Amino acid sequence: MFIAMLALIGIAVVWTLLAALQVRDTRITNGIVVAHFVVTVILIAVLGVRDPEALGMWLIVFGWGGLVSAIRLAVVVVRALRE
Repeated sequence: MFIAMLALIGIAVVWTLLAALQVRDTRITNGIVVAHFVVTVILIAVLGVRDPEALGMWLIVFGWGGLVSAIRLAVVVVRALRE
C-alpha cells in the first residue's frame, strides 16, 4: 500500500514535470495517464479489501485523482479511435 502511494506521488511528479517541460509526445503522456489510472484503481481495490471501513475516506482522498485520470484516459481512448 505504501509503495502504491509512493507510485502515485511519483506519477504526479513526472506528470507535473512533463507539463512544465511542455512535452508533446503522446506516447509518453498517454502512458502516464494509463499508469496513474491503473495505480489508483489498484490502490482503491486493495484498500477496500484490507480496510473496508476506511474505504470511504480513501475514496475521497484518491477519488478525485482517479476521476481526473479516468477522464484523461477517456480522452486518450477517443483520440486513438479517431486516428
